[in-house]
Order: sequence, then C-alpha cells, then structure tokens
Amino acid sequence: MERFIKRLMSLMIICTMTFVSLGITAFTGPAYAASKPVLSRKAITVKKGSCTTITLKNARKKVVWKSSNSRLVKIIKTKGKYRSTVKIKGLKKGTAYITAKLGKKSYKCKVTVKYTKPKPDPEPEEKIEVLPLSESSQDLSANYTRNPAGNSAVDEAFCDEAADFSFDLFKRVSAVESEAGKSDSVLISPDSVQTALAMLELGASGETLEEMEDVLGGGIDREAFCSYLAGMNDRLESSNSIIFQQSNSIWARKDQMSVLDSFLQQNKDYFDAEFYVAPFDGETVSDMNNWVYNNTRNMIRKVIDELRDELLILINTTVFEGKWVVPFENVKDGTFTNAAGAGENASMLCERGSCVYFTLNGANCFERNYEGGEIAFVGMLPPEDVTVDDFVQSLNGSDFRSARNNSKWEYVDLTMPEFKYDYGMDLETVLQDMGMKKAFSTMADFSSMGEPSVMVDRVIHKTHIELDRNGTKAAAATAVTTKESSAYMESPIEIRMDRPFVYALVDTATGIPLFIGTVKTLN
Repeated sequence: MERFIKRLMSLMIICTMTFVSLGITAFTGPAYAASKPVLSRKAITVKKGSCTTITLKNARKKVVWKSSNSRLVKIIKTKGKYRSTVKIKGLKKGTAYITAKLGKKSYKCKVTVKYTKPKPDPEPEEKIEVLPLSESSQDLSANYTRNPAGNSAVDEAFCDEAADFSFDLFKRVSAVESEAGKSDSVLISPDSVQTALAMLELGASGETLEEMEDVLGGGIDREAFCSYLAGMNDRLESSNSIIFQQSNSIWARKDQMSVLDSFLQQNKDYFDAEFYVAPFDGETVSDMNNWVYNNTRNMIRKVIDELRDELLILINTTVFEGKWVVPFENVKDGTFTNAAGAGENASMLCERGSCVYFTLNGANCFERNYEGGEIAFVGMLPPEDVTVDDFVQSLNGSDFRSARNNSKWEYVDLTMPEFKYDYGMDLETVLQDMGMKKAFSTMADFSSMGEPSVMVDRVIHKTHIELDRNGTKAAAATAVTTKESSAYMESPIEIRMDRPFVYALVDTATGIPLFIGTVKTLN
C-alpha cells in the first residue's frame, strides 16, 4: 500500500511538470511569432526636399536597403546594429519603392514624393500717409448727397471727341516744350484735365459755355458730356483688379465767394466733388496740397504754390496703379539713347511672344494689359527717321482709335526701359489756343456758379509715373483757379524702345487715353 502511494505521487509530479512545460511552450510560441521582421511603415508620403526614416523591426542580421528610383527617392544613410534603420530624402515629385532585403526575403515600402509650390511672400502692405487738414478749411461736403448721374455706355461720338481732345492737348503741350528747346519727357492726363474743366463747365453760361462745349466735347452738350465722362470714370473706379481713383474738390474763399447750391449739387452728382470753405491763406495752401497728396496716394506732393486773389479753386486728382497681367521676367542692363543722342544706362524689360500689335503713321505699336483688362499700356515707337516730337504732331484721336481697333496678334520681340519721372505745366495758353478764350477773359460768364463773377486765372497740371517689370503707377492733379473777372485778364516684329517713344494708358472699352506721355530721357 505504501509502495502504491509512492508511485501515485510520482505520477502526479510528472504530470504537473508536463503541464507546466506545455504552458511554457504555449506562452513562448506567440512571443516568437511577434519577433518576425516587419517594416515600421508600408507606405509613406514625404515632401520634396524633406527627409524621413524607415525601420525594419526585429532584424537579427544585416539589412540591405535599395531605392527603386534614386532620382525620386534617395537613400541618405543607414544606422543601427544591423543597419535596420534607413534615412531617405524625397528629391522629385513621383512614386518609388524602398526595399529592405534580409537574407532571401524582401520588404517593400511605397514612398510618394509630393511637391507643393511654395506660396510667395505676401507683398508688404502699401503704406499711404494721410495728412490732416486744418480746422480753418471747413468741409461742407456732407450737405450734399450724391445721386450718381454718370452714363457708362460707350457712346462713339463721346469717345471720338474725348480722344481728339486728348491728343490735341498732348500735341500742344509737347509743342510748347519743344519750342522752348526742352528735351525732357512729357506726361499729361487728359482725363484729369477734362474732369477739372467739366466741373468748371457746370457753372458756365452763354458764349463761355458754348466755347467750353466745343473744346471739351466737340459740341456735345454739357449734360451729355459730363454724364459720359463721369460714367467712364465711375466704371474704372469700380474695378477690383486695379486701382483707379478720381477725387474732386471745390474750394471757396470764405466771406468773398458765394457758391450756388445747384452748382455744388451737380458737381456732387457727376463727379462726387467735395466742398470746402477756407480763408485762402498760407494754411489753406497747405490744406489744398495735403488734400492732393492724400488723394494721389502720396505721389504728388504740391500743386498750389501760393494764393493771392483767387476766389474759387477746383481740383481733380486721378490715380492709376496696376500690375501687368504677365510681369516681365527677363530684365537686362542696356542703353537708352535719349533725345539729345546721349546713351543712358537702363534696366530693359525684354519679352518675346504674341502681343497685340498695330501700326500708326509708320510707328510700331503694341498693347499690353494690366490685370482686369480695363486699362492697357500702348507703346508707340516712331520710325527711325522721325523724331518723337514730329511723330507726336502727326497724332489725332480718330486715327489712334481706328488703328487700335484694327490691331491683331503678332509675334513681337519687345524691349522697353523701366522709367519714372514727374512733369508739370500751366495750361492756360494751350487751352486758349484750343479755343477756350472767353473763360480766361473779363467776358467770362460763370453766372451759374455763384457770385461775384469770376474768370479762369490758371490751370495747373502735374503728373507722376513709375513703370517697371511688375506694373505701373501714375497720378495727375489739375487745379483750376479763378479770380474776380473785373480785375484781370512671324519672324518677330522687333520693337526696341531704346530711343524716345510715345505711350498712353488707355481705357480699353472706349479707346480713350487716360494718360499720354513721351519718354525722351530716363534721367
């Protein structure tokens, strides 16, 4: 019996040890399966130019790594006891495979290289300084609410007459400069001059009004002319692609000039004119110039030098800022031969490709749009045997609009300098020569404006332009001053703009030049 018990206990011990052994085997089995080699990632996305790592886990001998396309994904280095971790770099947009070979077995990771075009640094916000006006200049603009009276329809008669006025004025200004022996570049804004004079025209009566209607609009009656002019300017101002800004103001001498409400209301309706009453002293001069500076986005600092016996002053400012639809990417150092025949160093904008092209009086002309397409730059290079002054005298609005309307796309090899300059001129003599005589005489009739009776004394016009590879900025200010009338009286067409040329900033809808200039010198 005792022997039986001993045998039974021995058998139980053996069984227990067997179960423990089985348990250990069952436990260690799964641990051995988890230790099989496996990639840390089977698919990965990396940015072009960036690096990342992949690891073959549980490797117990040396790993050999390979890229299926080393031009897309490059192996930089391996590390670890068995070289089980690899560092890779995305070189080019596309897909490649990184393979880890361990003995006879291979493990693949799909690598996608993405390229995101970097966002350009935002352009610094343009800082526009706003100068205050003194308390002595009383702003009464709030007394008049605008009821817009502009007609933005394209009327051919208005377009023809406005274009003819533009070129006629430009020709006369250029002739004055040429006869004076000056060789500087010229720039005027017919739009600014017309708007300032149209404001004045709203106060004219009798023969004075008839003369102004003839000169400004070729006989188009005042209301129709002002409506079309205001409509064009309002349309351009509404653009979201460019900056086109017109500002108008009327300044009356305090206690000496009584301005009719009807005149001020009409100017508000057509041209959104502001109205100020001021003492016309030194402080008023500063206020007027500050107003111009603020409303030309700081491009024109001074228009009025001093005030003497003026009773009423009307001021227009016109501003344009636009980026090219396609900026000039090729800019080279070059030479511009000025009107005096001397060479000047220049940054030349170069472009070869399809371009709107036309000819005008023998000149090669091209058109290049600013963003939005509302305004275009038109360059006009006279024939080599024609001076820029002689070419200017051959121009007129009808021929310009007709030639532009017949333009076509041509393959053009264009070279043009960057340029920047200021210009200014008093226009009284020019306007009288154009036929607006009574407005400058004691016979002037501005009875629809107010009392006392006034005559035009000066028409001061100042402009500024900057043209570079990115776009163009231009500004103009026109001040009309009045005094009491009783007191005073396939192979590419090569266009190398490396010599004096003419240009215009044109309203593409009407063909009317908003600014016209010559480039005779860059200095």
